[in-house]
Amino acid sequence: LLLGVGQEAAGTSWQRSSAALATSMASVPLLMVALGLLCSTSETEILSSIPAVMLQLLSFGVSCVIREDFLTASALVLLFLVHAALYLPLPSNDPESNPFYNSFK
Repeated sequence: LLLGVGQEAAGTSWQRSSAALATSMASVPLLMVALGLLCSTSETEILSSIPAVMLQLLSFGVSCVIREDFLTASALVLLFLVHAALYLPLPSNDPESNPFYNSFK
């Protein structure tokens, strides 16, 4: 999330007030989500924050594809797949020990 906020801020033309306003309006909620994710300590907080992170990864990936930054987009898709792998029934001998897998039940 922090990388996405930094990338959006770096690509903004700060001379145009509308672009600066749009970037700051989008960055503040993303920074709040990132801070909340860093401060999460319980299993419930982590389980509820991972889908928001996955949604942000996809949205940043789409924006990178639109800007034709395919290297960053592929890295974001890879991170999304790693987060999605958390929900697989692993380890195979005891899938009930995976809290992400159990959250679907």
